[in-house]
Amino acid sequence: MDKLTDTVSVDLQGTEAVRAVVKLASGKLDVRGGAESLMEGTFAYASEAWKPVVAYGVEEGRGTLEVRQPIREGANLEGPEYEWDIALGDAVPIQLETKVASGSVTVAGAGMKLSSVDTATASGPVSVDLSGDQAELKAVSLKTASGRSRLVMDGAYRALETIDVGTASGPTDIELSGDFPALRRLKVGSASGKVRVVLNGRYGALEKLSINLASGTAEVDLSGVESGEQALALGSVKLDCVSGKMTVVLPPNAPASIKFTALSGKVDAPGFTADGKRMVNAAWAGEGLRVKMSTVSGKLKVRTAESETVATPEMAEAS
Repeated sequence: MDKLTDTVSVDLQGTEAVRAVVKLASGKLDVRGGAESLMEGTFAYASEAWKPVVAYGVEEGRGTLEVRQPIREGANLEGPEYEWDIALGDAVPIQLETKVASGSVTVAGAGMKLSSVDTATASGPVSVDLSGDQAELKAVSLKTASGRSRLVMDGAYRALETIDVGTASGPTDIELSGDFPALRRLKVGSASGKVRVVLNGRYGALEKLSINLASGTAEVDLSGVESGEQALALGSVKLDCVSGKMTVVLPPNAPASIKFTALSGKVDAPGFTADGKRMVNAAWAGEGLRVKMSTVSGKLKVRTAESETVATPEMAEAS
């Protein structure tokens, strides 16, 4: 059966900022920039009864855009699979929220002026690429129940303060290669999956990188941070897991200490020696990057980028 297709355009109507909310039960959602108006969308759907609803209102200079499927009593959970292609403009800051029950989500931030991004899915792959200059962006949240998650940020984010990524199951890839002068907190959580976090940008205020893993594997690659001063700016890496394998890759010559607390666990850190309740490397002089791990029965490996790496099957599959 051929799908119906609608093209919808929405004008700003003189707003200074917009909250854009997209809700989809099942299907494929692509959100990108480049619209000449506030929104230009193309919507494919199975029948007239499932024609998407596009609503826009303005109050006190702020606009609210809502795109959703129609509400049908007792039928929404069994609704059709949609294909939505939504382009947003860059005339005003946009607070973007996407909520998808089942399906794939792709967000490409180029050509949008974003103030925040909040993406949530129950199942299906999610890819969020916010590369470019996003001077208004203050917070990023990506939450999934199951499916592959990917977050890429290779640009300038002078106002960004928090990044929060969480998944119940499925691989998670995070690559932060841009300029983050105001980023203070990066939080990543996974119940069971393979997590890979690569930080090779610039971080002027990052106080804590927190990785919470129930079971599975996680790799935190800090090797792109080139200087000891930048390593100091990272503050601390806090790792928590019940049972799992954590690997932290340090930049060359970065001063670092390790505090490992476990009921029954193991730490593998070549080049580190005991210093009271901590382990420190040769560059440590009382300050630097602090790695803290708390686990019931897990394993921590800390190495520098220059160390020879023997990849485990889990890490090879995650990358």
